[in-house]
Amino acid sequence: MREGKYIYCIIATDEAKEFGPIGLGGRGDEVHNVCCGGLSAVISNTQMTKYELSPETLLAHERVVEKVMKDYAVLPVRFCTVAESVTDIMRLLELRHNEFIGLIKDLENKAEIGVKVFWKDMEIVFNEIVNENAELKDKGLKFHRLAEGDRVEIGKEVAKILDDKREEESDIWTSSLIKLSNQYKILKVQKENMVFNAVFLVENLRMTKLDEKVNELAGRKGNRYDVKYIGPTPPYNFVNLELKLGK
Repeated sequence: MREGKYIYCIIATDEAKEFGPIGLGGRGDEVHNVCCGGLSAVISNTQMTKYELSPETLLAHERVVEKVMKDYAVLPVRFCTVAESVTDIMRLLELRHNEFIGLIKDLENKAEIGVKVFWKDMEIVFNEIVNENAELKDKGLKFHRLAEGDRVEIGKEVAKILDDKREEESDIWTSSLIKLSNQYKILKVQKENMVFNAVFLVENLRMTKLDEKVNELAGRKGNRYDVKYIGPTPPYNFVNLELKLGK
């Protein structure tokens, strides 16, 4: 099978660097950079193939980008971007030079932080819903009954009220954390007990303040929440370059 060049990210340097034999594919390919006019693409040798998107391959890709991020602002490149040759990569860096330089300047001294917030005890939340709604309270609705499948119309009503409560509490998290970030994205809620799911692009100097605010919000109402705090990571949700290479 023909050999190509796997691209992980773009950085701003003219200095040749080696990042170790950590290339995607499990062959121990050396990860290094190729330079052009103040820009570099971080690459390794690879087979000209389309890698399956799996937890293992995605982790291998991200591991390289995170290592580079320790020393440089990075523009992450979409998973499984493979060039036929270094010549193609150099041509791309030259063609999109100003765009890439501008993006890197915007990302300097910043990283991505993910915050996922969950209700710790759904029975407590359910009881709040019932106590705050006279009709539901009159029906004597109990959490274990609904949990066992007695949903139908009552379940739909509870789900609507639950969504309203989630939105109300999520707004508190959003309004508090966006003040400490440069950019943010609200992501889809993935589970019934998830309250808030967002990513933030944050300056390194403000990381501590963001962490303190998350801890403060997490402790509201007697440790109401479980919080999953992810980062600092490369800005995957804010830049994920799709590169058109070769033919």
